Amino acid sequence: MQVVHRAGYTQPEIHETKWDLYVILEGSGTVLIGSERINWVEGLPVEDQRPELSGATEFPVAKGDIVQVPARSWHQVTVPDAASITYALINVFED
Repeated sequence: MQVVHRAGYTQPEIHETKWDLYVILEGSGTVLIGSERINWVEGLPVEDQRPELSGATEFPVAKGDIVQVPARSWHQVTVPDAASITYALINVFED
């Protein structure tokens, strides 16, 4: 388990063999799950990329909420400008 603090833009992620479980500790935001990553430019360094998820399901979250993200699902945590979110991240690995 780890505690993660996010503010500003974060890139979408996908994990082949693990599920993520988010327990929101402070702040609020939106967890996007599913669909596909868009706006990825081949050849551009990762740190210069700003991809998004197209057609993802949006889950508004706030302190006390729990969100489960299945393996092999694109996901992204977003927060409004000048806001932040802190959550416990529990990784559950498949057999």
